[in-house]
Amino acid sequence: MDGKIQNGDKKKISKKITNALNNTIYNHINKFSYQSIDVAIEIRIVESVDEIFKTIEKYKDKSVLVIPILNNKITIINNEVFDTRIFSEFYKYSNTNNLIRNLFIYTPYLKKRQNQTSFSMTPYGWTDDYKYIINQNNMLESITFGNKQINADIIFKTPLFQNSLAENSFIEKFILTMVNDDQSACNYIINWLANYFQTLEKSSVALVLTGAKDITEEILIDKVIKAIFGRRYCVTINDEEFKTSDVGEIAKDTLFYHITDIPKKKTNFDDKTLDKLIRQLLINSIAEIKMKDGTYQEVQILGQTIITSDNPYSYIKNNESKCTIIQVSSLEEVKRKLDLDIVSIEENIKNDLDNFSDILAQYPVHKTFINHALKTSHLKKVKKNNEQMHIKEEQTSQKIDDFIQALKEQNINYFLKVKEDDDNTLYEDLENALLKDDGYYIVQYLSDYYNIIYDESFEQDDFIKILKAKDDIFKQQINTLDMINKSDEEINLFKGVSTKEFTTIKKLGKIKGYTLPKDLSVQKGFILKQVSKKNRFKYSYEDIEDAENLYEYLDKKHKEKKKK
Repeated sequence: MDGKIQNGDKKKISKKITNALNNTIYNHINKFSYQSIDVAIEIRIVESVDEIFKTIEKYKDKSVLVIPILNNKITIINNEVFDTRIFSEFYKYSNTNNLIRNLFIYTPYLKKRQNQTSFSMTPYGWTDDYKYIINQNNMLESITFGNKQINADIIFKTPLFQNSLAENSFIEKFILTMVNDDQSACNYIINWLANYFQTLEKSSVALVLTGAKDITEEILIDKVIKAIFGRRYCVTINDEEFKTSDVGEIAKDTLFYHITDIPKKKTNFDDKTLDKLIRQLLINSIAEIKMKDGTYQEVQILGQTIITSDNPYSYIKNNESKCTIIQVSSLEEVKRKLDLDIVSIEENIKNDLDNFSDILAQYPVHKTFINHALKTSHLKKVKKNNEQMHIKEEQTSQKIDDFIQALKEQNINYFLKVKEDDDNTLYEDLENALLKDDGYYIVQYLSDYYNIIYDESFEQDDFIKILKAKDDIFKQQINTLDMINKSDEEINLFKGVSTKEFTTIKKLGKIKGYTLPKDLSVQKGFILKQVSKKNRFKYSYEDIEDAENLYEYLDKKHKEKKKK
């Protein structure tokens, strides 16, 4: 208790320390090719100085080197924290020998914060008599001084920190080239980085870089930000790094949250989730993580949010006032202007990290711009791109509505383009199904018909999902369903359409008189035989509790059968 080792633990701890020490020594010997070691080493934990001498005397003639250690001199690590305010990995707790391990370890560049000088910032050539105009969205729009009013980003048109360090910084030159020689954008990025370097306190503004990701992600983030702030403290929010979209899990022990386009169709991070997550990361200072025992642990949200995307507006539109959007140049253009290839750019960046971190440590940060986004011309472009995408989505939605209507009306003329584009097999099956009796549609070929008619490229699963969201006709039961009981007695619940007569395709949906899964009821004492676990309860049951028990019983029975 209170940092002391109890009697019952001494033998175990002594043995562990001994084994660890011996392993270390023998590894050291092997590494440097020493021939042998003549003695074994053993650690003994003792309670007094007298006991030290007694232990040494007892083992002096043995082939074992015994090292006695006083119990009250053993330092215990009894807690771990992530504290950016502490520069050392270990520090003492109160007046005891107990240590706290700091999980945040400073990079060589961040250690310069220990010696940094604080600056107050007034724009060059200006008096203190100026004020900022904040628009209705809480963004910096313009500045007034005297009788003049100018756009807020003018403040960044002239380099804010002019000295030999900045003039000779390759990284600053790279950033300037990356943002199409826009000095305002370059200085804004450096101001944003420098404030965080000096304070390690997040701003409530996300830096949004649109354009070439081989520049923003593979060079700026990977070679500059991760190198200076620590690779282990920078995360990319995607399904590979995170199994959950919980903000606490993402924020824990992290300095930079990187958000980028996620190409996966099935993801934990859709636009709606990212929208909410960005808001939480920017505005909140605390998040919670649910522990295994059901309790909650608080974690601090300490990091900066950086977004790299071709068109991020779908998930930043509700956080627009907290995002500064900057367009970046192409990789080829950056290479041309710098007259360097990728390898040379990365080498120059690596060689300039020490110099650039000096700039960040001494940079005269403009604090007003830390918690207010800068209204830029790039915001208008992103909005326009989003509007165009929205218009395209509306047009596509209307085309799909027309497609559904043509199917339901059994309008074969609507599908004539399929006949022109195909070797006739696809169209023949379509015609046979659509004009048969009350009409059928071929499930597997729905996306093919649409893609041919409108020159699109929908995947089958994605297209079916859209159709289901629009009309119940696509949610109907297609496959034959049988019920089964404990005695393996089977009863047919639903008969799928037989297609052998008029099409080679097995899955057909009815145009009229179709049945929805929710309208099929499983009688008591039976469950469904052919459905997957996730789809079992899309159907109705006369006794749901009875069905759950029966599924559990038959699942267990099936597992035991497989083992045999």
